[in-house]
Amino acid sequence: MAPELVEAFPPGDFLTEELEARHWPQSDFALILGRPAQFVSEIISGKKEITRESAAQIGAALGTGPEYWLNLQNAYLLWNQSQSDTVRRELDDVRLRARMNELAPVSLMRKRGLLTGDTLAQQASELVELFQIAYIEDTPRFLAAARRSNSDEEPTPTQKAWLACARKHAQEISVSTYDPAGLEQLAEQLSRLLADASKFSTLPSLGIAS
Repeated sequence: MAPELVEAFPPGDFLTEELEARHWPQSDFALILGRPAQFVSEIISGKKEITRESAAQIGAALGTGPEYWLNLQNAYLLWNQSQSDTVRRELDDVRLRARMNELAPVSLMRKRGLLTGDTLAQQASELVELFQIAYIEDTPRFLAAARRSNSDEEPTPTQKAWLACARKHAQEISVSTYDPAGLEQLAEQLSRLLADASKFSTLPSLGIAS
């Protein structure tokens, strides 16, 4: 879950404090800036945003860097935007799409028909089911042994999707009861059979392929 932004206040509030500390009326500050009085009034009331140019002028007049005023303006705009329900929903969707693509190559899986949901929520639900996790934020676990040159690294989204699909397919296969003696016999035959390509057709009858 993304952290909530701390409430930010309009930069005009800070500018008001600076002017009061210097006993400067808005009209005098406008003269110092070489701007109309309405310009200062609109910044203080929040009707006008502080730009790079005005931040540089305010900073020069008050002995502060322009970055200070730009940061105040940007922090307020970001906080104000975060209070919109529409924006919050859009950002939640962005975070969900990002998480889904951390798990699997979503566009490729949709193209191949492995994800069929029409909505983002449906596709996320399909991934939760495929990876056998309770929530989309959970980390999927795999019991897989594979030779990898980068064994210290986490599997890529494509590799994780392949493992999940392989596990799902394996769980859907109906197999006979485990036979230790049969497995031992199969092990004895396997190296001989695989050495001869013409024998590959016999593998299904041995239960190796379907």
